[in-house]
Amino acid sequence: MPQEMITIAFAVSRGLVCRNILRTGVLEELLKDPRIMVLILFPRREGGVPEYLREEFNHPRIVIEEIEEISESRWVRRLWKPVVNNLVYTESTDLLAREGSAKVKPVPAWWYPIHRRLFGFLSRFDALKKIARNWDVRLFPIRKYDDLFARHKPAVVFAGSIISNFDTCIIKAARRHEAKVVTMQKGWDNLQRQLVRVIPEMFLVQNKLMAEASQQVQRFDQANIKLTGFPQFDIYVHQQGLPTRDEFFGKLGLDPGTRLFFFGSEGHWTPQDDLVIERLLEMRNRGEFPFPVSFILRPHFSDVQKERYKRFKGLPGVFVDDEYRWSSFFYDYWDPAKDDMVKLACELKYADAVICYASTLSLDAACLDKPTINVSFGSFIRPDGTDSTSNLYKMEHYLPVVASDAVEIVHDPEELKKAMIRSVDEPSYRAAGRRTLRETMCGPLDGNSYLRVAQACLDLVK
Repeated sequence: MPQEMITIAFAVSRGLVCRNILRTGVLEELLKDPRIMVLILFPRREGGVPEYLREEFNHPRIVIEEIEEISESRWVRRLWKPVVNNLVYTESTDLLAREGSAKVKPVPAWWYPIHRRLFGFLSRFDALKKIARNWDVRLFPIRKYDDLFARHKPAVVFAGSIISNFDTCIIKAARRHEAKVVTMQKGWDNLQRQLVRVIPEMFLVQNKLMAEASQQVQRFDQANIKLTGFPQFDIYVHQQGLPTRDEFFGKLGLDPGTRLFFFGSEGHWTPQDDLVIERLLEMRNRGEFPFPVSFILRPHFSDVQKERYKRFKGLPGVFVDDEYRWSSFFYDYWDPAKDDMVKLACELKYADAVICYASTLSLDAACLDKPTINVSFGSFIRPDGTDSTSNLYKMEHYLPVVASDAVEIVHDPEELKKAMIRSVDEPSYRAAGRRTLRETMCGPLDGNSYLRVAQACLDLVK
């Protein structure tokens, strides 16, 4: 008698999810079980799913479907979602409402005092969160995917970006068809900024502090939360297939006799960070460093097409890493291949220090025990001339990074230069803080995060 097949569906609307889940070993682990079928749900786009994705995920037990994102009504977008989102109202929410950022507009000045008092009050009531979630599912059901679920009958649906509209709609559809739901958040910075609209059977978190935020802020049941770590960090443990330092420098056209500094942009959040790079290059050209210096400059995927770093290309001792795969197919316009993941691992591994902002790069660097310098100046200048770069370090998800003493926050070019020199002269500086950061915020860093994600899906099948 033939065995019954079990379908596990993956909602993949962002390149980050494709990288963090589909390219880290999760699929391979699931497919070891001959009963498992995998259904990948990609967004429908003009031109269809790119051929490279069809080739990459070509397997007898993998099925690819394209689905349209459901456009919610204007009433939902303009009224319901802003109210529901703000039922999580933290210091981060308040900071963005009051001052905004390079990416987020502040609320109107006349509305802010009311906004703060109203949602600061409403967010205290857990019952309101529960009511809002129940109403969200009941008042705005998703029926458009009924045929899809009827045809494939997935037992489990995995959503890798629980905050996004695409994933929220698929989770609602899964609820409607009694499929079990396991979810993650693609990043680690949203749980303290807005309410998750639908509670899954299992919520996978990358680190202990996300587990705490899931319970204390989102009010998830502890039994529904599972700590997995970051699957994309597994490569830092295994380090398989990485070239030697000399080989890597040769590929980039850099002199292996120089000290290497990695500069990671935050894109929309730091729209003037190229000016900081100009200052660094000026200091190098004036001979202000007591050693020869090379730079890897990595534009953020959110604005790589703006070519803000184009003028640095071809300069001696500078490699601009803007050749990772970007794609308009995904909502984040980014789709890093496995080779891109290996390249980033090498860039961080062979850097003498990592220069970045309040981003995941600080965690990546801690995984490899690299001195990390956070820039707090000259990267987000408001139209009135106010430098608001430092606001990045006031966000609640990043405060534990600052408190760990793993990163050095610099406030002007001179402090930046001194921190860079110290990272070479004294690489053990803040090593204890980096160890703390690995233990608290890099998840279980044992190279097995992908196994825990796969097992979570299989546990729901059982």
